[in-house]
Amino acid sequence: MADQTATLAFLRFLQFLHFLQFLYKFLQFLDKFLQDPDHKSNDAMTVELGPTAAEPLSFSVRLGEEKDAGEIAALGAKVFYESFAWSMPAQDMRDYLDTSYSASAIQLELSDTATYRFWVARDDSTNKLLGFVQLNRCSDEPCLTVKPPESIELQRIYTDTAAHSRGVGSTLMAKALEYVAEQGYKAIWLGVWEENPKAQKFYKRNGFNKVGTHDFVMGSCVQTDWILERIL
Repeated sequence: MADQTATLAFLRFLQFLHFLQFLYKFLQFLDKFLQDPDHKSNDAMTVELGPTAAEPLSFSVRLGEEKDAGEIAALGAKVFYESFAWSMPAQDMRDYLDTSYSASAIQLELSDTATYRFWVARDDSTNKLLGFVQLNRCSDEPCLTVKPPESIELQRIYTDTAAHSRGVGSTLMAKALEYVAEQGYKAIWLGVWEENPKAQKFYKRNGFNKVGTHDFVMGSCVQTDWILERIL
């Protein structure tokens, strides 16, 4: 009887140690989530939420071309996975990436210049793709103050981890806003995940305000995005 009691006590002690290990890992994850600006909106996503603090990076921005499709798809899938894999079922993530971030899907969007507009940022030394921004002329939301064709969506804005806080995301945002103003649009809008306050603050600093919400559906996973709009 004493042996059974001792064994039971030992097993409970091991369970307690496992719980402490889980709690420690969870607290590490929570701390990283609260501090890491990579957890962005579901599609309109930027990775530069604060002032530039890292070493300056020499890069150039140009219009996206069909030859960029493979690299854009790879970077988009990488950033999306790193940002949202923790928040949704693995199969839903795989299906979404296969559909939205295949090279063929991105190439079709690059070729459809009547609907989409891309800019890419590349490292001046290595020519590595550091980030991209994508506009969509044809999308709409019921809550928008200004409707297409007088409004345009900022559909995606992604930067590579190596380019965080080095001016790439801010430059891509500025390029998109410059183009929208030059083309005479009256508004630009985007969707940002409701559980991403840092991204919301970034967009607010860039003149965007909440006008509504919509469901962002990925298989069985449904997340709520805020719809933000900037009147020009």
